[in-house]
Amino acid sequence: MRHKFLIVYILILSLMLTGCGKTEESPIAKSGFSASVQTEGFPESRTESEGFDHASFDAAIITELLGAKPQTDPNARPTVDTDNHVIAPANLYYTLASLVHITGGTTRHQLLKLLGNTKISEVENNGPSLWTNQFYRTSNAAALMGHSLWISNSISIPESNLQRLAEESKTASYVGRPSSDNFSQSYRDWLGAMSGGLLNDSLSEVSLDKSMTIASTSSLYYKALFSQSFVTASTHQGTFYTPVTEVTAYMMHMDQTFPYHEDVTFQAAGIPLMNGATLWLLQPAENTTPAALAADPAVLSWLNDPGWDESFLSLTFPRFDIVNNHDLMPALQSLGVTEIFDPARADFSSLSGDIKGVGLSHISQLLRMRVFEGGIEATAFSEAGPEDTKLPEDTVQMRLNRPFMFALRDYDGTLIYVGIVNDPTR
Repeated sequence: MRHKFLIVYILILSLMLTGCGKTEESPIAKSGFSASVQTEGFPESRTESEGFDHASFDAAIITELLGAKPQTDPNARPTVDTDNHVIAPANLYYTLASLVHITGGTTRHQLLKLLGNTKISEVENNGPSLWTNQFYRTSNAAALMGHSLWISNSISIPESNLQRLAEESKTASYVGRPSSDNFSQSYRDWLGAMSGGLLNDSLSEVSLDKSMTIASTSSLYYKALFSQSFVTASTHQGTFYTPVTEVTAYMMHMDQTFPYHEDVTFQAAGIPLMNGATLWLLQPAENTTPAALAADPAVLSWLNDPGWDESFLSLTFPRFDIVNNHDLMPALQSLGVTEIFDPARADFSSLSGDIKGVGLSHISQLLRMRVFEGGIEATAFSEAGPEDTKLPEDTVQMRLNRPFMFALRDYDGTLIYVGIVNDPTR
């Protein structure tokens, strides 16, 4: 039997601070913690730590990035979203928590407020806890969360501060000349190593801004097996109704007992993974959209603490492969994080007193999420299909053949990925 994989390849979240840099060449110096998908530093077992309450942060980010926006002009034609979307709330939390360590004053306060914390001590505990839970490799799953600072040699940062960052937030620091080809190549090498090379095609044109002072980049590699493998012979071509047309998609199918929930706005099936996580598939009710679900406080509250019963489902949903590159600056500004983007007001004094007149100029997410039948182990492939069986009378038919929402939720409630599939063929 060929195994069914949920593979979330890699999230790259990058932030850049720009300013005036020196032009002289200097070697690339590295400080602090580092690991990669291919190195011996990748842990072979999972260390579970206690989770923490991040519901308010998750809800704010999901609503802002995925939720339906109110129609302000009654005469305007409603916009139709045909794109697929995926975001990584956990990685964004980790990134902003890392920025808390290098900021001060109101800049830090705005970050803390969005993170749902009032004390830096809480973030000092939450960030490492999140990193610990998403840093492991076992026989059936892998996760690797990382963070790095890329620093221009035009500024002076005490080595003790970089070592503190390594200890507190597992941050690797690199110092060099931004305009140097070697520095940009080292940057691409780090991103490639943290992704296992799975985004190399997307990274070929990536380089550091030659005027940058500091670039902050986070990553999250994720791969896991479903607890119950899908049979590839059950996958078939079927119609998927996008917001504007009909397309033919590869539809996966299984008749099995799953976690299940249903109310007036959506029905949800949970597919368990071997690492304790669950992939939730949310089918909106008729005349409701996934974006409406993403803006509904009741739905987001349910995602934070799902209530469900076990039901026998005849479950059908499409393969999907989503690549997104989000500009997060407008969303963060809308959520009250503004000072860090203003060179006249941004406070990075916790990193170095030499950083003046510098603001965050760039923050984006590059993410690929793919759900498909493997090819990882050829010996695991089976052409045999399921035996014909009579379904129980109380079988719930759940066929996700129109736009739906999904959420990957870890065992401790962490929302690792949340997204919307409008067209699985794109």
